[in-house]
Amino acid sequence: MSITVVGSVAYDSIETPAGRRERCLGGAATYFSLSASFFCDVRKRSPVLMGVMFLLLVVGGVAHSQACGSGKSRQARTASLRQSGIAVLKAIAQKNTEGLLGYVDSSGIAFGPDKTTLSRADLRNQFTQREGAYCLFFSTACIPKMGRFKGLESDEFLSRWKISYFEWLILNKSHSIDVELEDDDGIRGCRGYFNADAGREMENAPSSIEFDFTFYKGRWWLVGTVAGVP
Repeated sequence: MSITVVGSVAYDSIETPAGRRERCLGGAATYFSLSASFFCDVRKRSPVLMGVMFLLLVVGGVAHSQACGSGKSRQARTASLRQSGIAVLKAIAQKNTEGLLGYVDSSGIAFGPDKTTLSRADLRNQFTQREGAYCLFFSTACIPKMGRFKGLESDEFLSRWKISYFEWLILNKSHSIDVELEDDDGIRGCRGYFNADAGREMENAPSSIEFDFTFYKGRWWLVGTVAGVP
């Protein structure tokens, strides 16, 4: 006996007390097919099935394209992203650790291209001990040894930073700011990218500081900091 599955396929962002994963393959058709395959043959190449699946994917894409809003609501969300990014930079410039943590997503911050994540509790502990992530954000003096701490092993991203974000801001008081919204197809459908650019090449750091945000519960939350342009 075989069975034909008709349903949706999508990428999901999933958050549980154990952590969060972005862009996981999901959708009713995906999970139904996997479950059914233990009991019978699942038809995967039916022309009818492929036609229906194609239509479902197109409709889903249109629906999610408005995840960040449209018109004035999108403009307002863009403005609030800019304000949130500036507030994070201000907290760093003032070495206000609690102010920075106030913008951190519950699951923590992902660092670098490998997206190694430190939880909010890990961040608070490192800020208190003035080690690890504290060095990257606030203190150039301890950067040489920050790679000894969990989640911040030296990699392509961290090796570019010979100075802290704090010192970068002192050296680049005049910097440009750019923000961008992205309509994601996950549970948290609206993502935001904030970039502070020095507009010049630097020997001891990338030319920009970049933050990833996600919008939910009516506000922007900091979820990552990625490699800037070397």
